[in-house]
Amino acid sequence: CIEGHYIKTHISDNGLGIEEKKLLEIREKLKLENPPQEHIGMLNTSKRLSLMYGSESKLYIESQYHEGTTVSFSIPIQEQR
Repeated sequence: CIEGHYIKTHISDNGLGIEEKKLLEIREKLKLENPPQEHIGMLNTSKRLSLMYGSESKLYIESQYHEGTTVSFSIPIQEQR
């Protein structure tokens, strides 16, 4: 969807979700400048979004255990010249 000057993307599932302790751990790793070398898919994606489009574009993760997970990010709309 478009909100202001951003295209916002939300990807959701209705799966198992993430336990709160693990979710907090993932969120902390997303903030690290040099993340750990294992399980780097989301970390790399978040870092690339931030490098290309600014810190507001990084990944955000919301989850309720036994209800599902939503991963979202935003990308600024580029003005055409």
